Amino acid sequence: MSVQPITIAEAEEILGRTVRPAIRGHAGDIHVVSVNDQGDVTVEFSGACQACPLRPVTFGTAIQPAFDGVPGVRSILCESVRVSSYATRRIAELMRSSASMPLLKRE
Repeated sequence: MSVQPITIAEAEEILGRTVRPAIRGHAGDIHVVSVNDQGDVTVEFSGACQACPLRPVTFGTAIQPAFDGVPGVRSILCESVRVSSYATRRIAELMRSSASMPLLKRE
C-alpha cells in the first residue's frame, strides 16, 4: 500500500511551523501552490523574496529540508528557483559546515 500524498493544508502547516516565521522577518513569504498525486509539492515565494537573489539558498537550506522525510512528499519544487538538486544539496552541506567553523579574523 502506498502512502497518500500530503495535502496543501498539511504542507502549509509545515511551512508555518518551520521556515515561514524567518521568511516573514525579511518581508517575504512562501506559499504552497499545489500538491500532485505523486506527492510533488510546488511552492512559490512572495513579497520581498520574489526579487531576492538568495532564493536558491533559502530553498535548498530551509524549505527542502523542512520536508525531508515527511510521508507523502516525493519532492519540493519552486518555479522561480532554477537550481539542480545537486547544487541545493551542496549549498546545504556548505551552510551546515560553515556553521561549525570559527569566524575568520580580519586585521
